[in-house]
Amino acid sequence: MTNRPEITGTDERIRPVEDPSPRWSDAVAFSAWDDASGLFVVVRAAVLPNQPGATAAVLGWVGARPVYAYAHALDEAPLADWDDLSVAGVRVQELEALRSWEVNVGEEGGGNGLSLRWDAFSAPMSYALPRAVAWGHYEQSCRVTGQADLNGHLVRVDGAGQRSHTWGVRDPDAVRGWRAVTAFLGTSSREKGTAATDQAVHVWEITEHDGPPSVHGYVHDGGEDLPVVAMAPTAGEASSLEVTVEGGRRFVLRGTPHGADVPVRPAGAGEGSGAVLHQQLVRWASDDGLDGYGIVETLEHP
Repeated sequence: MTNRPEITGTDERIRPVEDPSPRWSDAVAFSAWDDASGLFVVVRAAVLPNQPGATAAVLGWVGARPVYAYAHALDEAPLADWDDLSVAGVRVQELEALRSWEVNVGEEGGGNGLSLRWDAFSAPMSYALPRAVAWGHYEQSCRVTGQADLNGHLVRVDGAGQRSHTWGVRDPDAVRGWRAVTAFLGTSSREKGTAATDQAVHVWEITEHDGPPSVHGYVHDGGEDLPVVAMAPTAGEASSLEVTVEGGRRFVLRGTPHGADVPVRPAGAGEGSGAVLHQQLVRWASDDGLDGYGIVETLEHP
């Protein structure tokens, strides 16, 4: 079994700067899926102390349709830490270290916003990702509750989600590409009153310029987090996915793209970079008889 460093509350703080690159960043990301409404939300915030600066971005879909996008950049690094940090209209608060967080989004002038709470139902899982992608990274599966009002779509949320913390110098041009898959499958928390999903799959395949792809991730199943050791296919459309975890158990998912692909400029891309991060919502069905929803993010170079 792979040795992984234990993550403690100390790791929740913004990490000390270890490199002079202006790309050095400390970032958090939150995703949420509410199966009753079809709402899928991604929130990301990053502090870039060497620039200095900070960024925040929010994307929201209802069903197959993108309904909301927000992005803002500051030309100074906030003095606050991740226990309570704001970047323009996006505020991230830690309610309890490694267990509970709240994200509020409110644009100046009102009209759009969200107030969501992520409560972890798994311990943090850390990965030794390629240095070009992250110097440190961990993530957790969560139940997500609250409310979102995005361009006239008012949703009371009680669903599944994920939260991650990443730091280091990310250079998308230093890798050939990557594919990150997130899938939430099973019965909603409204029906069960407990965890927001029966299974959560989070897997990241990264292809460097030399050597075969490396695979990182875990499957949350039966209350356990099972580290991923292999994924197939290793490239192509999100039509099927076979994930093998430590111990040899396999999870097979079959996906159907849901709605339009959303291309964005990846964080850390240099001037003149042609790198594009494609974000595609996907309907998933598993060989375990579970249905669900998720997102596939694919980094490509022209």
